[in-house]
Parts: sequence; structure tokens; C-alpha cells
Amino acid sequence: MSLKKEYTLKNIRKSFRMVNNLKIITGKKIKAFTMMELLVTIVISSLVIGFALGVYFHLNNYYLKGHSKFTEVNEVISLYSLMNTDMENAREMYVLSDRINFAGINTSICYKFYNEYIVREQQFSTDTFFIIVTNLQDEKIDPYSDLSGQVTFIAEKEKEQYPFTLKKKYASEVYFNLSLKKK
Repeated sequence: MSLKKEYTLKNIRKSFRMVNNLKIITGKKIKAFTMMELLVTIVISSLVIGFALGVYFHLNNYYLKGHSKFTEVNEVISLYSLMNTDMENAREMYVLSDRINFAGINTSICYKFYNEYIVREQQFSTDTFFIIVTNLQDEKIDPYSDLSGQVTFIAEKEKEQYPFTLKKKYASEVYFNLSLKKK
């Protein structure tokens, strides 16, 4: 026989006859799966695949929730870090009912608080943080001055509350100038 067989109807019938003759000669059945064995195999395979998919989807949802929480906390930390840096670099800090202004020698940075977000404006750039600010309070460094020494507020993001406290340390010349203005 050659390696290349032509599968014609005649060859297929011949192979079936050979199988039947083998069964008759040996008296044994050819080993094969019965329908019941196939059904049991399919059911067990589907249970294993279903369990694996359930575990996969559960882990995927867990990852997505953790990733969104990480993104939320990262935005709050970015806001806090920027505010701290801006406050340290500024010469003066003014707090109004809906904004905080950091005034420097050549720069002015303003954080405006809206109902659902915060906008940070600096000369030619604008940043937006989707954080809600509540309970904004400030302490003046002197009753006769507009300069704020400390600001506290609560930042809310996705029903989580993060307390903020910013303390501005002024140079001694600022306090000296304030004492001169009083006299």
C-alpha cells in the first residue's frame, strides 16, 4: 500500500468490512466510548470549564475594584502633594470661601472649589481634580491681616473622606512687617 490513500467509497467500505471481520474473528468488541461515557465526559468538562471561568471573572472584578481604588487614592495624594508644594513655594497664602490663592514673587496659583471638582490654575496651565471639598476653614496669622497660616478641609472622593491640613510657615520678615503695620 502506498502512503497516499484515496478515500473513495470503495476504500471506506473495505475498511469497515475489515473492522467487522476483526470483531467476528476475535469475538471482542472494539474499544470505543459509549454515548453515556461521552455525556459524562462532556458534563465533567463543562463543570471544570465553568468553575475556571467563574474564578477568572471573580479575580478580574477584584482587580478592577482594586485598580479603581488605587486611582482614587492616587488623585487625592496628587492634589495634596501639589498643594503642599505650591504652599511651600509661595510667599503668601490667602483663603476665601471658594478658593485658595498662593502668591509668589512671579507666580500666582489659585485652587478654585466647585461643587463636584477642584480647578488648579497656574499662569498658562489648568488642572482638574474630581474631588469635592467640604468644611473649608482657615486661621489667619494675625487678626489684622488677610494672610492665612493654616487651612483645613475635607476632600471627598467616591464616598471616602480625606482630611487635609496645610500649615504655612512665613518668613520672620512677614511677621515683622505685620507688627510695623499695627503701630
